[in-house]
Amino acid sequence: MMPWQLLRGVLVALSLGVCSLCAGSATVHEKTVMRWNVSDPLLHGMIYEDGGLIIQKEGYYYVYSKVSFSDSGVFQHSVTLSSEKYLNNVTLMRSRTDPSASKESGSNSFLGGIFHLNEHDRIFVTVSNTSKIMQNNYESFGAFMI
Repeated sequence: MMPWQLLRGVLVALSLGVCSLCAGSATVHEKTVMRWNVSDPLLHGMIYEDGGLIIQKEGYYYVYSKVSFSDSGVFQHSVTLSSEKYLNNVTLMRSRTDPSASKESGSNSFLGGIFHLNEHDRIFVTVSNTSKIMQNNYESFGAFMI
């Protein structure tokens, strides 16, 4: 019998790779690479290391990331792939926001897409400046095999 777990409102089979991470108020980020709270993660079939997820089984994955940030200057949010197959990192998804067009005090960026990932590939989240991240426990990053 296959174990199941509810992940953000979706029932996911745990025999597949699945991971969901959040950034808490105590999370310390690097300048551009997001770090994640791993005290109680949903982490099955992947390894969390150095701010990223290392894929343990080749296949198609739905990858997502959501961050909230303050509106001061241009803000960029990306999900990046580091792979033995490529010499340089590859940007899988990117969002660029110029909040000067908006009068709001904060904004959100959500990225999500399906990608073929290989064993030992590493995916991670970068932003233009982590000091603009609004530490409200709503930042999230994860992937699940489909």
